[in-house]
Amino acid sequence: VVLELKRLADKVITIGKQGTLMARRRAGAILRTDESIRKLFGVLAPRYRERDGGYTRVLRCINNRKGDNAPMAYVQLLDIPTDESSES
Repeated sequence: VVLELKRLADKVITIGKQGTLMARRRAGAILRTDESIRKLFGVLAPRYRERDGGYTRVLRCINNRKGDNAPMAYVQLLDIPTDESSES
């Protein structure tokens, strides 16, 4: 299931990099909310403009979820800008 999410996230970011009206419509069919579409085309697509793929990373958790013992993982976007003021 996690790899499906990674595949979908990479696909949507690739669509966002096109920047056309048709790309907005295709992304809207997948994302469904105006806020997520604005973030895709305003923040994520420009950030990954020069990158050819591999926008996400899957980090598997060591422990399983309590209750049903299901495996868990984190899905992380790569090249996240850091806040330089918090580093000092």
